[in-house]
Amino acid sequence: MRTKEEILILSEYLTKRETNFSCAGLFSIDYSMIYMALGLVISNMVVVLQFK
Repeated sequence: MRTKEEILILSEYLTKRETNFSCAGLFSIDYSMIYMALGLVISNMVVVLQFK
């Protein structure tokens, strides 16, 4: 039973913990950064398609 309790404690810890990724410590990479990059790619594709 101890193993089951340890697994439950570990899963609770991992769900409450925030994960942060950073690029050489300069800025953090999170969902807002991903959305910003995606928006940049889509807007550039629109511009390129307009000039074809």
